[in-house]
This record gives sequence, C-alpha cells and structure tokens, in this order.
Amino acid sequence: MEEGLWLRNQTWADLDPAGRTFDADVAYDVVAAVPMPDQDAGRTWDFRYEQAVTRALAERFGTWVVGWNDSTHFGGPVAAWCCPSHSVTTEEETPDRVVDSLEEWWDWLQELAEKFDRLSPAPDASAEDRQWAWERATARLATVVLDRTSCEAGWYGHCQLVLRWYLESNGVSPRRAEELVEDAVGGRFESWTDPGPLLVGDVAERIAAHADR
Repeated sequence: MEEGLWLRNQTWADLDPAGRTFDADVAYDVVAAVPMPDQDAGRTWDFRYEQAVTRALAERFGTWVVGWNDSTHFGGPVAAWCCPSHSVTTEEETPDRVVDSLEEWWDWLQELAEKFDRLSPAPDASAEDRQWAWERATARLATVVLDRTSCEAGWYGHCQLVLRWYLESNGVSPRRAEELVEDAVGGRFESWTDPGPLLVGDVAERIAAHADR
C-alpha cells in the first residue's frame, strides 16, 4: 500500500472530522465496485483486497478512512472487522461489513474530536493550567482507549496515536508530538495488560511536563 495510506502516517489534520462528510450509501457503492478476491487465491489476495478497498475509499472521502480496518483484534477501536482471513467472505456480506467498520471508525473520530475539544486548555490558560489540562487529558484519553479496545493485543499502539493526535490538536507539531509520546510511553504499556492508574498517571505527567517546551 502507498506509504501515505498507513494510519500511523496520518496527522490529526488528516483525520479531524470537522468539515468532512460521510455517506454510508456512497461508501457501500465504492466498496461494492472493488473486485472481490478469488476465495481460492489465498490470504495474500485477501490483504490485497483490503488495501484496494482502502485506496478506493480514500479517493472518495479522504485519507481519514484508513482506520476502518484498525480492529480491536490488533489493538484498534473497530469491532466489526477482524482481519481479512475472517472478514472477507462473500460479495453480499463483505461490503456491508466494510461499511459497518467505516461507520465505527467515523464515530470514533467524532468522539475523539469532542474529547479533544473538551479536554483542551483554554486559549488564555497559564502555563501551569495548560500543563494540568494536558496531564488530565492524557490520563483520560489513555483510559478511554483501554475501554474501547478491551486492552487487546497491541492496544498501546492505538493509544499512542490518540495521545499524539491530541497534542497535535493543541498546536504541537506532529514530529514533536510523536517524540513526546514515545519518550513517555517507551514500551511501558503491554498487550492484554491494564497499565493501572499509577503508570498512566506517570505517562501523563511526563507528556504534560514537556509539551510546552
């Protein structure tokens, strides 16, 4: 798949639902037009189908769609899609499943946008108040991702993306946001493991303490 169509390469500016529209009926038509893989062709072709769907949806709606298959099975927030080997089935079922997954992803982005706005410091906040707001937001967002992903394998990867996007929504550059989150988390979160409030709180403190520097 093209380098730019990986979720990890998307900034919050690419994903923010503000000013965007989504029509499930149009999405279904786009997906239905993508040729289904031969059921005897093997798993590789299933992944190629998944990638072809992503490209087609991105051409129609924009690159915000790339998270449609970021399933809870692999640490993401989408429950309707598991993986190509299980989710790619028939010509009748598969497009519906893709659209259901895309709707989940769209709803998640809208939820994140609302939380980012609500948890962001006021424009005229002091440096101390900004740090407190960012610490509270980071801890809250990590907990939200934990709940949404059921702490499945790789959940921490999506958590780091969400924390990065939150910082970006508050004016931190994408590269700086990625560095801050990586330095604070740095392999301290694990699959199938709730990190607990103390570790989450420490991560939140580290991010907030350096975000304005």
